[in-house]
Amino acid sequence: MKTTLSMVTLAVLALGMAGCESGRQQEPPNTLVAVMASGAPDMLAGANDPVWAKARPLNVALTSGANFGAPPGDKGDSKVMLKAV
Repeated sequence: MKTTLSMVTLAVLALGMAGCESGRQQEPPNTLVAVMASGAPDMLAGANDPVWAKARPLNVALTSGANFGAPPGDKGDSKVMLKAV
């Protein structure tokens, strides 16, 4: 039983990895996807680091938040773009 379970687990992992590498796997909406990089982004370069150009953006609307440009005591809205490497 252990051997069968291990073989099934390996097969599922292999299929999942094949789907990720081929780029054909569809992510659910509103999913932040991190791109693989050979190293961490250069923090001193900030958004100018070329690794960020490869990252897919996820645009999100934040609503009813404090400090989002609204007058004190009011709630405001803000739009942000997220990327992950």
